[in-house]
Amino acid sequence: YDEKGDILRNQLAFDSSTKAELANYKDATSFIHSYPFVPYHYKLVQDIFAGLSKSGAAGMHMARGERSLLDAFQSAAQIIADKEVGVLIPLHYFYNSIDNFLDTAVKRDVLQAAEKESISDFGVNILKTLFLVRYVDAIKSTLDNLVTLCVSKVDEDRLALRREIEQALNSLEQNLLIARQGDEYIFLTNEEKEIENEIRETEIELSDETNKLSNIIFDEILRRQNIYRYPENKQDFPVSRFCNGIPRDGSQENDLVVKIISPIDPNYSEYETAVCANQSSDGNGSIIIKLADTTKVFDEIITFVKTDKFLRRASGNRPEQQQLLNQKGAENQKRNGRIKLEVEELLKDAEFYALGSEQNPRGSSITTILDVTYKYVIENTFSKLKLVKPFPGDIRREIQNTLIADDVGQIGLDLKAEEVNPIASLEVEKHITLADDTSRTITAEDIVKRFSKRPFGWNDEEILLTMSRLALSNKINFQMRQQDVPLRSAYDNLIQVRKRAEMRVRRIKQQSDANLKRAAKLFKDFFGKNAPDSEKELFNVALENLSKMKVKLDGFSNKASTGKYPGGKEIDQGIVLLAGLTEQQSSFSFIELFLS
Repeated sequence: YDEKGDILRNQLAFDSSTKAELANYKDATSFIHSYPFVPYHYKLVQDIFAGLSKSGAAGMHMARGERSLLDAFQSAAQIIADKEVGVLIPLHYFYNSIDNFLDTAVKRDVLQAAEKESISDFGVNILKTLFLVRYVDAIKSTLDNLVTLCVSKVDEDRLALRREIEQALNSLEQNLLIARQGDEYIFLTNEEKEIENEIRETEIELSDETNKLSNIIFDEILRRQNIYRYPENKQDFPVSRFCNGIPRDGSQENDLVVKIISPIDPNYSEYETAVCANQSSDGNGSIIIKLADTTKVFDEIITFVKTDKFLRRASGNRPEQQQLLNQKGAENQKRNGRIKLEVEELLKDAEFYALGSEQNPRGSSITTILDVTYKYVIENTFSKLKLVKPFPGDIRREIQNTLIADDVGQIGLDLKAEEVNPIASLEVEKHITLADDTSRTITAEDIVKRFSKRPFGWNDEEILLTMSRLALSNKINFQMRQQDVPLRSAYDNLIQVRKRAEMRVRRIKQQSDANLKRAAKLFKDFFGKNAPDSEKELFNVALENLSKMKVKLDGFSNKASTGKYPGGKEIDQGIVLLAGLTEQQSSFSFIELFLS
């Protein structure tokens, strides 16, 4: 012990999942008093006896009789009696002492396993070990713990022993003698074997596996986040999501597209770096996330899907097995939790591709990593994104103030000023003009959709503010049911999506600068004062003055009709002329008639 005490303590350590304290050698005295046994054997073997009796796998006297315990330790000691110092007692040595007390079915399983060529003698010992700890809560039958329980000499090569145990476990699992539940390996009873076999034989489609992976990633890990909010302008971008080629949100692709590629995909081997990079640049581009080929988690997904399908089919039809079915359901929920954690790690360590090249986004969570990638895609594919500088204040209030203003001068609006995004305003105006020139009906919602997508990506409310400014500047007008909507009444129709989808936007024809100068000169000659600067204001002021003149002429006409006053014919001609002007609905048609 003085020479190899430290080695011994490391050889006989259990993993962090072990609930109870299973004592190791403390010092030379502890070693001398226990060897060739290990101090944890005393508690563990008692727990095994109690668990077997409680489960019904052996008689009650095993849990109560000290003689049974003494017999177990004596039998184990006899096995190594003739061996040299340095040998240790693996747990399966205690099996022989309880063999006579066991249920026939358990003994039959062990005997039949020993007769199978596919199961080695060492594999049979692992089966015995798993049976012994089957009903012990203090220790989990993980691979690391099985290595500790099977150490048979002080200088045991744990790595080689681990590999041997793994081979044995695979063989036992294939023969349906044990089942893997996450990191644990569980000895199966007869009833459990029947259910396990039915689960294994349950047929599922490849799409079932993909749907499960898709649900785990998009619903449980990413929490149904199918919208990305770009932080620079607070615009929400919908995300089209795909898993192994199967769409999550319909086949139509949005401006942001995420495609998960996993080993479940039959073509997984074809997705080499160059292929992924090329696919990420197809069309408007997409984000390709390639998961590593980790067999364990994808086997777990298959087991989950099969178990879930089996349990749904068996629910309510097997009252005699309901307790076992409930246990299987609880195990499957734990399996789902393990899958979620492992897939989340796979996502964080996955290969990311975007816009034709492999990316290396960094972040503590997959949500952060995706946000970094979304931002990269937006800033490198929305070429006109920066044409709009976000309004610094309360944008809805600004929209409202713009719509209720009498003219651009009242709020100091200059469409050429940098802060009102002049190039963006021109883009919107040109789009509306084109629709009008081609006699195509266009609504306020059509405009919002157009400029919120690639290559623009502008915030919805910034687009509404741009339209409001164009309307105040007499560039466009709004119509509902073929009637003009006064700007003061347009706010609700613009803000509410349903209403703006019904509100038509039309270009207001603008007079040339030459005609505006002529109209301004005529205005001054006719009214004896300077004309306002803008076309709309000239129209409004002229209309107001001409309407007053027409009211006066209407009064003169009434007097002339009595025959006592001259000029009736000339007055009526003037009324007709003024009526033609005052009835004009647009500044463009008014100025044309005014000049004529």
